[in-house]
Amino acid sequence: DRRVFDHMIATSTAAGLRYRPPAVDAEVVVYLGEDGDVRWIEAMTRAWAEVATRGLRVVAVPGSHHEGTMLIDPNVAVLAASVDAALAGEPEDGD
Repeated sequence: DRRVFDHMIATSTAAGLRYRPPAVDAEVVVYLGEDGDVRWIEAMTRAWAEVATRGLRVVAVPGSHHEGTMLIDPNVAVLAASVDAALAGEPEDGD
């Protein structure tokens, strides 16, 4: 039901705004939906860049974080392939 989804998004957003992660001694790969709000994408990129001591790689994938469309077909297949490639140490297209 849409109300449950909206509540989940509001709750996770509020928690995310309060959370202050420690530095990570690794390269961090962040997957951001291409359909997301530009201000949110910029804020997430800045936030992760502050804690990623070995660099940050931002990967654009189809769909939206907030609408959940990153996690449904066909978008989730693109996300999964990108995560698999990152875990295997393969560069993204254009790297």
